[in-house]
Amino acid sequence: MSSPNAKRARTDVKEPSSSKAPADSSSNGWLAALHAERCARRGIDAGVSVQEAERNRANERARAIATTVLGGGGRAETRRATDVARQRRTNSTSAKTSDEAETREHDAGDLRLLTYNVWFGDVAQAARLEALGKVIAECDPHVLCLQEVTPQSLFALRAHEWWSEYVVGPKPQLQEYFSVVLFKREIGSELVRRDQHPFANSKMGRCLDIVSYVRCPLSGTNFAVGSSHLESYISSNRTSAQERRVQIEECFSRLNKHANAIFMGDTNWDDKDGDVPLPEGWRDAWLELRPDEPGFTYDARKNDMLRGYLQKRLDRAFVKLKHFDVKNIEMVGTQPIPGVTYHKTVSNRGKSEIIELPVLPSDHFGLLLTLRGKSRRLDEDDAVDLT
Repeated sequence: MSSPNAKRARTDVKEPSSSKAPADSSSNGWLAALHAERCARRGIDAGVSVQEAERNRANERARAIATTVLGGGGRAETRRATDVARQRRTNSTSAKTSDEAETREHDAGDLRLLTYNVWFGDVAQAARLEALGKVIAECDPHVLCLQEVTPQSLFALRAHEWWSEYVVGPKPQLQEYFSVVLFKREIGSELVRRDQHPFANSKMGRCLDIVSYVRCPLSGTNFAVGSSHLESYISSNRTSAQERRVQIEECFSRLNKHANAIFMGDTNWDDKDGDVPLPEGWRDAWLELRPDEPGFTYDARKNDMLRGYLQKRLDRAFVKLKHFDVKNIEMVGTQPIPGVTYHKTVSNRGKSEIIELPVLPSDHFGLLLTLRGKSRRLDEDDAVDLT
């Protein structure tokens, strides 16, 4: 039972009536239902070009909001924002109790990268975005990759204190929803590049965002980060599997020239798509560190906000590293928001009923990757690497 003061939101989404877990062959049906639900929420016909529909739905108000949020000031403003952010962080840390301070510890030599599909759904959106902002603050990533961002959610996230510590990467395509990459000012340099590469085969306006020549704050070693929201499953006749394969191959190809490269995001990769076509030298960070754990970042069995049986490792992180080791990878945002619930209409054996469910920051779990710089290691030519 939730408390009487719990916040509540309503949705007309209906759940399948079966009381038993469906067979594996129906998992694609769940993906189709998920996509249809998301399209329905935005008034998009899932049977037509999603890219075309989204562009038709985009309006000037949303563009104005996003443009304002993404606009940056001059150097003086940037310096002021950085100083204010640092002071806020110092004040916040000093105000914590010892128990709170031990919630998540960060080593000075670590490099943290977080990818998170924040879900454009309207379920308890204000509470979710507030909780999401707290998860991001706790993780304190040097690079932040977000998917399914809307102009409204971007505006809400900008209100968090940590926002002023970051620089926006490639300018997002201002569609109904889009992806955003942020990186901390402290890892920037005069050489930083921010590039966006739209996928030629995408019908959903998907692209690859790359931030390159950013530097590890401790060693100064350069690295590059690429992020994307690869093509989504639409139906059993339009799985987008081939599109995803071509897109992820392009991602690896564009990042491959860097000695230290990370590709992370919502890949929408399904086990039925086959193995990810990893080039030589690339590794799947989750499989490397947690080979015995499924790593479902979309998990309807663990995420009580969803209900159902769909479990997919949609969000992934791949690395090609010369001067770093993979220290850790973990899921974040896995707990319900205290005191927040919503009402959902479900169909149970032909009868509709309204049930109360908890709310989590997103329908996906976030994926936090932690790297550690190597020290005095021998490289392939037996030369001492002092980074």
